[in-house]
Amino acid sequence: MSPSSTQTPQRGTGRGIGIRTAAGSDERAHGQLHVYDGDGKGKSQAALGVVLRTIGLGICEQKRTRVLLLRFLKGPGRAYDEDAAIEALQQGFPHLIDQVRTGRGDFFTAEEATKLIDAAVAELGPTTDLLDSRSLVRLARGQTRQALEDATDAVLLQPSPRNLLHLALIRAEIKDLEGAREAFSRAIEKGLKEERLSPDDRRRLKKVEGAIGAVTPSA
Repeated sequence: MSPSSTQTPQRGTGRGIGIRTAAGSDERAHGQLHVYDGDGKGKSQAALGVVLRTIGLGICEQKRTRVLLLRFLKGPGRAYDEDAAIEALQQGFPHLIDQVRTGRGDFFTAEEATKLIDAAVAELGPTTDLLDSRSLVRLARGQTRQALEDATDAVLLQPSPRNLLHLALIRAEIKDLEGAREAFSRAIEKGLKEERLSPDDRRRLKKVEGAIGAVTPSA
């Protein structure tokens, strides 16, 4: 699937696909946010087209135009065809464009992920999603005691099948098999189904099943 499209014309725009641009200078003065997502190709090309247009406005109209290109990449250490073009734009127009490269969890080291989650907790408070995510990061770093504390707090806030699975995983890692079985049993009661899990959680599920000798019911 290419970037989402619309066939409904809107004020100040032409009829097009994927992009709603500000036609008038009064609209451009307020700035815009463009999001391109979905499967398949075309997202980076669409975003770069908007970047080029905005840089052009900054050059031709001598206005304070600046672009932030925020890219969610598939993983660390990978090269992309557009990297060289983006680097050239940054070198040529450093006052007009910034770039931030980010991505899925495997894009970050465990230490980087911990710092990001800690900052989010400081800003938003200890939400269940943040605590659950931090528990897995801390487990990956070998910080099992802190991981258990976060996972336990996440379950207290929201005893979802996923949170309980992660708690069972951590308890299995520290050889608390009785506690792992209890958490796993609660996850089953809450409706844990392998088919509903992400690939990463399916791997965690198999690890828990192997440690405690259990099998997850099918949907």
